[in-house]
This record gives sequence, C-alpha cells and structure tokens, in this order.
Amino acid sequence: MENNYIEHEVLGNFVDKLIAQKYPDQPLENFADFREKSIASIDKAIDRAIFGSLNREQLAEINEILDRGEEDPQVFGDFFKKCGVDAEQKTTEVLENFKTQFLGGSNE
Repeated sequence: MENNYIEHEVLGNFVDKLIAQKYPDQPLENFADFREKSIASIDKAIDRAIFGSLNREQLAEINEILDRGEEDPQVFGDFFKKCGVDAEQKTTEVLENFKTQFLGGSNE
C-alpha cells in the first residue's frame, strides 16, 4: 500500500542524503537498487509503526475507510488523531532508526 503520509519522492530524498553523507565521493547512480529497496523498506516500516498502534476495532474502521477508496490525507489524519496515534512521530522514529542503522551510529 502506498503510504498516505509520506511520498516516495520524499523518502527518496531522505535516502539520497544519507547515501551522500556516508559515501560522499560516489555517484548516487551506484546505489539505485539499494535506494529503491530502502524506500520500500522504510515505507513498510512506517505502515507497521502506524497501523501496529491500532486495536482490532480501529483496524476494522481504517479498513472500511480504505475499502471506500478514500484518498484525502485529512480523513486519515483525523482518524489517527482520534485513535491517539501520532503518525508524524511514528514516521520520524522510523526515519531516525533507519538513519542510525545505515550510518552505523548516532551521526547527525
């Protein structure tokens, strides 16, 4: 499922910056496969972090919203807010974890 909270391009820019930081003298083209796999991995981790915070009833409700084909980010934002899930915080945590693992420590 395409994540409603963060676009593929935004994740790509995030990964690109980390690659450039870790391998400053190498062209990004050398990391194309790693880049795409990282974007997919981060996207799935964000989904798990957000949806994993929901109980069964909330999961049923979000599935109904998804089944309706809803695409309005505000609808999802309102839903997660009502459920007490801070999607932005969850996303930030996933990104920070990826950054720490990729860079091999707590690099800035």
